[in-house]
Amino acid sequence: MFNNKIIRLTFILNLLLIFFAAGVNVLAQETDEQKDNVIIDNQVTKLKQKVLLSNEQTDKVKQILRTHIEHIKSGELTEIMKFIDELLDEKQKVKYDIICDDWFAGLVKSFKR
Repeated sequence: MFNNKIIRLTFILNLLLIFFAAGVNVLAQETDEQKDNVIIDNQVTKLKQKVLLSNEQTDKVKQILRTHIEHIKSGELTEIMKFIDELLDEKQKVKYDIICDDWFAGLVKSFKR
């Protein structure tokens, strides 16, 4: 009888530990995603100011970066550069071509912190 209580208590404690660990893991994942979103928002704001993006273009750039986050983190930027370039008008492309390399270097560096 005493052993049954110990077994039940141990079982309940193990379940609680499992649920706690799972909850901590989910919170850590959400935090990483939130950090990524803050980095993207900050970097796109810089690009918006330098290239004079419209609100629609800004939203599309954010979407492109969020979709290709793993490519950014690994430094594979060619495809992303092309997608962003296609969003721009001629005046914006001139400005973008000037700042593109530095902006992407800053973007990659932001994710390596």
